[in-house]
Amino acid sequence: MGLFNKIKEKMTEPTPKNPMYDGAMVLLYNLDREKGLQFEIMCENLGVKVIYVAEEDYLQPVGALAEISGVERVEEQYEGEGFSEIMAVMKNFTGMSMVDFKKQMKRTHGVATFQLETTIHDKNMNMNSIEIRNMLHEKKHGKAAEK
Repeated sequence: MGLFNKIKEKMTEPTPKNPMYDGAMVLLYNLDREKGLQFEIMCENLGVKVIYVAEEDYLQPVGALAEISGVERVEEQYEGEGFSEIMAVMKNFTGMSMVDFKKQMKRTHGVATFQLETTIHDKNMNMNSIEIRNMLHEKKHGKAAEK
């Protein structure tokens, strides 16, 4: 087998996923496609699933968007104005995987940091994206978000 064929075969092999990220997912808001692509490639290499949340889904519980069993979608669609912050709601990250994830983001050219971020847990999995955004905005800025 020639060198070219060996290289080609190596390039088509699936990248082994890091078990630290088993089941990890990021609900992503307002990251433009150029930076989003870099972020998506980084996540794919780590084995992290990325879901871009559309404005019409802002009333859905984040647990439903993150495919958590028992959290159901609602019938309503969001029709208001969205928000501009880059926000991430993360599922199945441990402390260690979160530290590693942040390091990977810093190393990846073009990946912005998140302006607002949280992880999904029992207390917020039934909240919708607008409620999550407002809660995070208030924590960060010490005041309620303007509509």
